[in-house]
Amino acid sequence: MIGYSGWSPESSLIPAVKPETPPKPVYVSSSATEIALQFDRSPDNGGVAIINYELWIERGSIFELCSTYDYATHGYSFTVVAADN
Repeated sequence: MIGYSGWSPESSLIPAVKPETPPKPVYVSSSATEIALQFDRSPDNGGVAIINYELWIERGSIFELCSTYDYATHGYSFTVVAADN
């Protein structure tokens, strides 16, 4: 159909680029069943706030997602507890 119509809904975009990789975690302490790591945010967020990071563990040639971590809620430290698999 050709002719007049109402206005389309407004839209917006947030231009962003891939953020810089955050620094490597720093070892804090460990025991037989857990390890505590200290994290820092990425020095450049790419234009949009980073609200969480993912912690991956390498098991030989396989990488497994250990956790999705919300820095806004939990700060900058993380403890990984061993599990029997």
